[in-house]
Amino acid sequence: MMRSMKSTSEQRSTAANRFYEPLASSSTMSRRVGWESDAAHRFRLRHHLALIGPLADVASILDAGCGEGALLEEALRAGFRGRYRGEDILPSMIEAAQRRFASAAGEGEGAASIEWVSWDSLVGGPRAEAVICCGALNHRVGDDPTSEVIAAIDALWARAERVAVIDFAVRSRHHDAALLALADLEPVWRHVRSLSPVNTVMETTIPGEAVCVLQRDRGPILRRHLSEPELTCDRAEILLAAKESYAVLRELGDLATPRAELLRGLAGLQIGGWRQSEVSLKKLVGDPEVGERARLTLAALYRALKRTVEAEALLGLLVRDGNDEARLLLGMVRLDQGRRDEARTLMESIVDPWIAREAQRLLSE
Repeated sequence: MMRSMKSTSEQRSTAANRFYEPLASSSTMSRRVGWESDAAHRFRLRHHLALIGPLADVASILDAGCGEGALLEEALRAGFRGRYRGEDILPSMIEAAQRRFASAAGEGEGAASIEWVSWDSLVGGPRAEAVICCGALNHRVGDDPTSEVIAAIDALWARAERVAVIDFAVRSRHHDAALLALADLEPVWRHVRSLSPVNTVMETTIPGEAVCVLQRDRGPILRRHLSEPELTCDRAEILLAAKESYAVLRELGDLATPRAELLRGLAGLQIGGWRQSEVSLKKLVGDPEVGERARLTLAALYRALKRTVEAEALLGLLVRDGNDEARLLLGMVRLDQGRRDEARTLMESIVDPWIAREAQRLLSE
């Protein structure tokens, strides 16, 4: 459940002004937005952009706490050509970003669109494929920086269609500072895990800062490391094991091989579309490549639906052919029926050690 932002818009604006106004006359942009050097600021921005994947493939970026627009400059340099929205609670920052990109001929060239918005809250607003928040949570607002960071992560994650990258200052890495919002790392990390099973919390940028990355599914990571077209079904198989069913369907696209059709059917079962999946799997039972797995999956479906006769008919044939997975599944059907001795006989005949270990676990329950 998303936590509400504890502080009011006025409190956040006052805190931001208190932090940034004394820096307004600094000679470098990095110091005007609260960073110690241009190099450190550039490092953070490039690090965060790398975490969202190949920028040429990113359709839209929300830059929450955009300052003077340095992230957009780095994104364009790295090939970003999508829609960009820069938000900042301070109108002075938005005005500086607008002046900078208006006066620098060609600096925004290539982007599909660029929008600068004075926005007094992280909550609400349009969504984007990728959300980046770099440094915007570092100034102290209320008395509980950890809760403020967690609430901000909630708000930003709700606006991310695919990935969110958010950094914050860590209490245990800093001496107490009156204006810095120093959050406790462990509760933030636990909360990030509760929001998405595909996450990273790292301390790999500037000392004293942590970066959390939340993703909707593992698809982009898999495409980065298993990029060959012939591995499409392998990627989908891993997503299926992670129960990221909709990502399986996106990964397969319009691929029409028997294995792809099988994986679509399995993803459909996870989503709950068992009728369509049953039709698809029946078409595959005679296929030499995937027929055996299609029969096993159909049998598992029939067991779940308590269509025991149909499950037994499919599994009996496979057991006679020496299939250990069928022995395990038929043993589970027998356990469902209370026929424990028959289940034990079946399961103790399993040869494959991986499957035998699962059989032993079931028999010991």
